[in-house]
Amino acid sequence: MQNQEEKLPTLHLRMAAIKLEISKRKIPKSGLNKFSGFRYHELTDFMPIVNELNAKYGVNAYPKFLKNEGICVLTLVNSDDKTDFYEVIIPYVDAEMLAKGGGQSVVDAIQRLGSTITYNRRYLYQSAYDITENDGIDSLPPVIVPEKPSLTDDRFKEALKSIESGKYTVEKLKADFNLTKQQTAQL
Repeated sequence: MQNQEEKLPTLHLRMAAIKLEISKRKIPKSGLNKFSGFRYHELTDFMPIVNELNAKYGVNAYPKFLKNEGICVLTLVNSDDKTDFYEVIIPYVDAEMLAKGGGQSVVDAIQRLGSTITYNRRYLYQSAYDITENDGIDSLPPVIVPEKPSLTDDRFKEALKSIESGKYTVEKLKADFNLTKQQTAQL
């Protein structure tokens, strides 16, 4: 905490000073998205800095995850005046857990909860403290998605027979082919 004569009076001034100090630091990106190949900030990259500066300037931060309301809230409070606070709000999003190859992962509910909290906390703190990074989407080369082939009526009828016999599934048919509205309605 700062000396009494140096202490900034309001939360907004304290947060401005914290954001300025953060912007002058080179924060490493230890996270690596293995699917897309870009680096990102993990909580462990910046939380020690945030905690240090919060202590220095007298700011407390309290995250809340309100799934039923669809929001996450980071309440920032002036440690010398609890009536001096503001909140940063972002949408609550459950973490998607993907297996290798991008398929659905089989994880425990507690693992999904932990990932959800971690992701939401990271974005709350990055928003509140203006911790920036290049947009992972913008920095990637365009993804070319091959167009799925369509099915003639005869091939579609063959596919339906394979589904009825258990050799093929509706899900696989939808994933592999671009179906017409009429074909989709027949499924």
